[in-house]
Amino acid sequence: MDNESKAAEESRRDRHWDPAVRWRVLQETVQWAESQATVRRNTKAARLEEQQQKLGRADEIECLSTQRPSPPD
Repeated sequence: MDNESKAAEESRRDRHWDPAVRWRVLQETVQWAESQATVRRNTKAARLEEQQQKLGRADEIECLSTQRPSPPD
């Protein structure tokens, strides 16, 4: 599709939109996008919490590895 026919098609589509409906759809789209913006697993707080959990587990493993069982009699 060349640029002229693409522009003509976009213009035709734009003419069929009612301005009130276009505005409502635009607002709904913006609201949807804002609600999708924060993915909890990628927030700074979630990353810090995960880091603390991993460090805590590493400390537990280190403590367990330093405790040697006594040899059997």
